[in-house]
Amino acid sequence: MIELGNSKVKIAVSPEAGASLAYFKVVNGDKTVDVMRPATDKAINDKEANGFAMYPILPYVSRIHDGFFVYWGIKRAVPANVSFDKEPFDGDGWRNAWTVKSSDATGVTLVYAHDGKKGFPFAYEAEVTYKVFDSGFSVRIVLKNTGMLPSLNCFTRRSLSSFGVEPVILKYSIFSAFRLSSSKASMEVNCENRRIRCSPSIALFINSTQA
Repeated sequence: MIELGNSKVKIAVSPEAGASLAYFKVVNGDKTVDVMRPATDKAINDKEANGFAMYPILPYVSRIHDGFFVYWGIKRAVPANVSFDKEPFDGDGWRNAWTVKSSDATGVTLVYAHDGKKGFPFAYEAEVTYKVFDSGFSVRIVLKNTGMLPSLNCFTRRSLSSFGVEPVILKYSIFSAFRLSSSKASMEVNCENRRIRCSPSIALFINSTQA
């Protein structure tokens, strides 16, 4: 586990559990408060990213219907990757260990290389960077196609090529507001299912005025 922080914000990142965020805490006076649901001991021990505070989703978001799509006239099968769903769900990134590329007291960059032989049937490399600042933290995702065919870049019923993050924000947080911002205008936020589909970087800010 890699712990990052300053006097106001603290996060922890697990390379072993899909480059997931174990917790996001803020210091409020003499108290340190969880803003996102912290990872459970079981999730940490089992390296189960969906039990963490947040995890990166790539190279596709949500499900691939019936476990296949057609690209360049060829049917491409994608196997199920979770026990709770018969269809492949949220990509390979959160289901695999990542490697630390660089780190310091307030930031870490992790990388993951996928050869396309198992899981998603195309090769790619992913890079995730977490950075802490006084009012929150940012996460930047870079996805690079390393295969021979052009990248998939569409949202259809069978073919998803996208990436983002899956945060779990606590309803009882004492902080009155979150502001999520993206470097691109394409970011979408669905508050009902807490899914964020976004461009390569997002930042999470907090308003520390008590509700």
